[in-house]
Amino acid sequence: MIEHARRWPVTLALIVAAMTALAQDMTVESFRELTNDLTANVHGTMKYDHNGQLSALIKVVAPAQGFVFDGGAVGIVDVEAKAGETWLYVPRRIQRLTVSHTTFGMLRDYIFPVPIESGRTYEMLLDIGTGVFATVSPSVARSKVYIDREYVGEGTQYHRYLNYGQHTLRAENGTWEGERQIVVTRSDRRPVYDIVMTDQAAHYGEVVATVDGEAEIWLAGQRMGTGSWTGLLREGSYTATTRAIDCDDSQTTFSVRPGQRNEVRLRAPLPHTGYLRVYTRPQGAIVTDSRDQPVKLSEQVELPIGTHLFQFRRAGYVPLEREWTIRHGETLLDTVQMERINYVKPTAFYFGLAYTAVGLQAGITPMAGGIWRNHDLQMSFTFGMAKSKELYLYDASKVYTGTMQYKENTLAVKYGYQIALAGRFAITPQLGLAMHWLTCATLDADYGTKYADGAMANSLTVGAQLTWVPVQHLYAFVTPQMGVAVKQDDGFKAVADAAAFNASGFGISMGLMANF
Repeated sequence: MIEHARRWPVTLALIVAAMTALAQDMTVESFRELTNDLTANVHGTMKYDHNGQLSALIKVVAPAQGFVFDGGAVGIVDVEAKAGETWLYVPRRIQRLTVSHTTFGMLRDYIFPVPIESGRTYEMLLDIGTGVFATVSPSVARSKVYIDREYVGEGTQYHRYLNYGQHTLRAENGTWEGERQIVVTRSDRRPVYDIVMTDQAAHYGEVVATVDGEAEIWLAGQRMGTGSWTGLLREGSYTATTRAIDCDDSQTTFSVRPGQRNEVRLRAPLPHTGYLRVYTRPQGAIVTDSRDQPVKLSEQVELPIGTHLFQFRRAGYVPLEREWTIRHGETLLDTVQMERINYVKPTAFYFGLAYTAVGLQAGITPMAGGIWRNHDLQMSFTFGMAKSKELYLYDASKVYTGTMQYKENTLAVKYGYQIALAGRFAITPQLGLAMHWLTCATLDADYGTKYADGAMANSLTVGAQLTWVPVQHLYAFVTPQMGVAVKQDDGFKAVADAAAFNASGFGISMGLMANF
């Protein structure tokens, strides 16, 4: 038991020593002032400590993030994580720094080798103990550099941390290439690895890639162009990706043959789509899109996202337009109620032309009127075209005075009430007042006397206008009516009796009207 008790302190000491050694694997490879770096003294990146003094900035270059910094009694002003480094703002005249990490251990009380001044920028290379800081230098300037197939930058790469073990270094610049294998060991200190590059033009082919819709072209994670791209690629197989806003990416795999022009048509990105289905009432409407192409919206259709306009047409119904906004992956259901065309309008203005026959009278009748809430007020004028039979006139002494013929003109005003029937038909019962007058023509040139020229008669009319609407804004009509004379001049009565016509009797008009 005594022997075992003596061994425990020794074992504990070995464990503590091992842990201490592990913790001290994190070291500072170098620390220096960046005399040409004004980051700590420029508006936007400079910071002040709690005493209002301008801080110093230490750019900590390390292959990891997540470090915790302790400046002791003077403290730390701020810490900002940047790509590949950490910006550590500290008060002036700080002398010591402790750095810790949950994985890489602790660097305790590191003493700065140079004074830390306000507004100055410094660089610390922090070695976490798993590798070395190295310089990778391609032989051709501005070459792209890859470490273990990962792109790390262009041109010479300084302070590139490489873990212990084997690595592949590669450089590319057009048709110039270079690659080397290296093994990093603990004995290496700030090594410089040169990559010798040679021209490999014989293994390259020209590639001309195009895609519809001005889509972006990506190759090996890099954006190559928009709509088209021309460049050189090494022989082999490649997969290009095309991208566009509101679209799913598309990929195209192609092969490059060296020393040849390789034309590649890339698949365009697939637009994001949604779905639309529209029910029409009544059914059977003809639906067209903004390009006047037929679309069957009664079945679910797939459409690109965005706003779409459609026209709906059906015989006997008012054409209409509807607009829908389609969203990605969504299905939109809707109903369109179409309105019957009101062929018989309750309110309208109209004018027309008719042929009228009343007894022996026949003529052409222009007319005009208006309908307001189905109340119809109409005015017409009939130009008499039919001539009476020849009348021989004698004076009181029975002396012949001439041969004459007559025509009858009519001015009429009618009021009616329009009653719409099924579909395109209507009937308008009418009451009216007609004023008739005669025009006389002398057939004997030797006699200038005109008897009853301008003689007048008035009549009341009752009738019904029957209307058919073949197309919108056009009425075809026929109007039978009965007239009863209420007043007539002696001359009108004498001529009417002699010529066998009068202001009373049955008549009919038929014609066309345009309405608005």
